[in-house]
Amino acid sequence: MHRVHTPLRNPHIGLGLNIYNDAIGPTVTQGALATFAYRIIFPDSKTLFWTGRPAINTVISSGRKSILMIWEDPLFRVQVKNKAVPDANFGIYYYSKKYYGRPVIKKNYFKTKRV
Repeated sequence: MHRVHTPLRNPHIGLGLNIYNDAIGPTVTQGALATFAYRIIFPDSKTLFWTGRPAINTVISSGRKSILMIWEDPLFRVQVKNKAVPDANFGIYYYSKKYYGRPVIKKNYFKTKRV
């Protein structure tokens, strides 16, 4: 996984990028996530963060790398389509000197079917 995250000259904005390639058995997952974070600073050191992360994911499956114990397994009869699918994550977080709020996060916003 490669990550690049940086604040900008504007102290309220942060940007980032994650690129990954994850191989487990016959399945390879590749993708990229862009991160945009905006911070609102209130008086008395109170801060509200908002984050949005659009993403693109690709799942590649190869039955050639599998060792099958049961040849009739219906899982391997299904042809997996190798296609890119969009996704997005959103989050909001509030904290101050005396209070750390629980983050509210929404992952897999589009809930796209991968096969």
